[in-house]
Amino acid sequence: MDGKAQVYRKAQGTQPQRLKLERVDGDIAGELVYQLDSGLMVFKAPDKAAPDAPALPPYRLVTPEGQDVPGGGLDAFQDLGCGFLQVRRDGKAGMLRGDGSLSPELRRPYSC
Repeated sequence: MDGKAQVYRKAQGTQPQRLKLERVDGDIAGELVYQLDSGLMVFKAPDKAAPDAPALPPYRLVTPEGQDVPGGGLDAFQDLGCGFLQVRRDGKAGMLRGDGSLSPELRRPYSC
């Protein structure tokens, strides 16, 4: 694999089982590791980037249209299960919310 993900998004629809997937224009560097309810995606930077490619943070938020979210770089990402996502941004740990914002409150799921 060349370190680029083929990204698809859900087309508009009323029932999840009837939703179609549409390809997002262009490739996104890295590996898709999680998709938030809002449609934002968390990507892990590729292990080997092209020599002329800009430096990427270890993890970053990407919009459903395939664009990097300004200020969406993450130093660390951990899926704790049940929708709990622990991240580190600018040296501060927190929980990633469904809308891409960061909560300073650290929590772990007791059960799903």
